[in-house]
Amino acid sequence: MFVAIESERRQRWTVKADTLTAGSGHAVDDAVNDAVRAAITCLVENREVDLDA
Repeated sequence: MFVAIESERRQRWTVKADTLTAGSGHAVDDAVNDAVRAAITCLVENREVDLDA
């Protein structure tokens, strides 16, 4: 599964996931959620994104 955090405009961030390659019945593991949360935390700490993004 592919997960991306991208900037669409200067002040707007989007998290996207492509689950088509995961197959039917696939559940997203807690590790994926943890990785996305860690990436967002890093962006916030580096002041690249606001908490309310």
